[in-house]
Amino acid sequence: MQAAGKTFSVFLGSLHFFFTHLETFAKFPKIP
Repeated sequence: MQAAGKTFSVFLGSLHFFFTHLETFAKFPKIP
């Protein structure tokens, strides 16, 4: 369960990172 918890933690971190930058990119439509 320890490994699964770590994987889930990394997944949440990646998801948070993705959505944070998605919001940033939305402000700059020039970025392809």
